[in-house]
Amino acid sequence: MDPFELSISPYFNDVIRAAQIVDCDPTQEENMRDFAEQLEFIAKFAQYLSQQFNEALKIRPNTELTKEAPGRFKNALKLFTNAISQLNSYRKTQNRQELIDGLDQGRKALKDMLGIFDEMRAEEEAFPQFSDSPYIQELVRVATGVAKNQYPPDALKGKLDWMQERYQEFCRDFQEIKKSPKESEEIDTLIPVAEKALEHMGVGLNMMMRFFKDRDRTNLKEGCAVLLQSSERLMKVQKRLMTISVAQPAACPKCSTINPGGSKTCQNCGAIMPEVIGLSKQTMELREQQAGRPSYTYLARLEGAVEGRLQNYLSDSELKEQIEAFAKRAEKGRRDFEQIKKPESYPDEESQKMLERSYALLDAGTKKILEGVAQLRNFFSSEDRDDLVKGLETIYSGADDITASQEFSQTASAAADSI
Repeated sequence: MDPFELSISPYFNDVIRAAQIVDCDPTQEENMRDFAEQLEFIAKFAQYLSQQFNEALKIRPNTELTKEAPGRFKNALKLFTNAISQLNSYRKTQNRQELIDGLDQGRKALKDMLGIFDEMRAEEEAFPQFSDSPYIQELVRVATGVAKNQYPPDALKGKLDWMQERYQEFCRDFQEIKKSPKESEEIDTLIPVAEKALEHMGVGLNMMMRFFKDRDRTNLKEGCAVLLQSSERLMKVQKRLMTISVAQPAACPKCSTINPGGSKTCQNCGAIMPEVIGLSKQTMELREQQAGRPSYTYLARLEGAVEGRLQNYLSDSELKEQIEAFAKRAEKGRRDFEQIKKPESYPDEESQKMLERSYALLDAGTKKILEGVAQLRNFFSSEDRDDLVKGLETIYSGADDITASQEFSQTASAAADSI
């Protein structure tokens, strides 16, 4: 083997070249001085590698490589230090075997040390480094910069505080989603997955916040990894929830024609599709009759909450959650109705009267529901229980109008078909 074979390090290669020159003529003082300078530099380089390795460990997550790398690096550094000692000894003894052994050990030790850095770099590249969310991506970018001393900690504090506030808001919204009725079995299976991912996001953010107490940069590195992984899972679940939450195709209540999700009127017979109450198409189906009035899923849920409060089973905050959940749907229903256009032409005069009556009832019904919501909300300032009773009665009156509207629409369509 060539004792002066080059290594993977350009710095140690300078040592090897200087050693080769000295080996040709050990008596030349100038060559020996150059060799000594190269050895002094490579010793400092070994110290630099050791410092870089220790700094890298501080911001690495606890992987198997992180656990085993310190022992391997320590052995390689010891071998390299011994190699430098042999090369320095050769300067005094001019024992050529020390020169050959020192260069050989130095090559092997550097290969081991730099190899460990390569393994660590490869593992880090396998960690999640990108988020589809620009806000999380920016937070991770700055946090990583702080961990590497590229940015001051203050650059991260404001962004992290902002993200914590958005996270708390999202958690509150998610609790409302959990409490609302589910219209798809798949939603029931996705909610726990989203909840677990949301919980892990909180863990990641809290780990990053701990950095400002203990200045341990490991918290930043591990916090970023947890945040990226959990947000990726959460966004996948959200995307799926949005897909299955899109209005699904629904059958016309009059002619049974399947219409695209979100249709306001039937494409076949023109009947008004049952969504304008602010409830889903499925809940417009009459589930049962109570005291001669129709009962819808969300309306029954609201009635149960009001009754629970009247019986002192529910707190004001619990009732308010149910009212606001219903109000969102009612407000959307009114907006949907306002976008419905009256037919430009009618098959006959009788159908025209019926459809106009249907439209008027929908108008009155959606308005009454919003009036009832306002009465329910007034309870929290008046503390008058009559507001709850009257509000619920007004909402049911609006639901009666909408049911009657559907009947007029179906009758008008049947009459048109018979012409």
